[in-house]
Amino acid sequence: MAGDIAGRIAQLASTDKAPSAIVDAILREAVRARASDVHFEPVGSGLDIRFRLDGVLVSVAAVPPELRTILDMGNSILMAQVFA
Repeated sequence: MAGDIAGRIAQLASTDKAPSAIVDAILREAVRARASDVHFEPVGSGLDIRFRLDGVLVSVAAVPPELRTILDMGNSILMAQVFA
């Protein structure tokens, strides 16, 4: 699972719809894995993405610093839609 989502993030990072596409891919994977929640934890200048599976937080991807800004933008877009 970790390699799948990390590879998908890297692949989507170069597209013109990168922020929302990356967040969408992460959430789709969380649903597929039946995660109860998703955590984005800052680690150094990157991010660790973790899913809660059966009550346990499991690391599914490490986002390198160069992609963190893109992912932060995607989260901002998602939150704007949730609270609109």
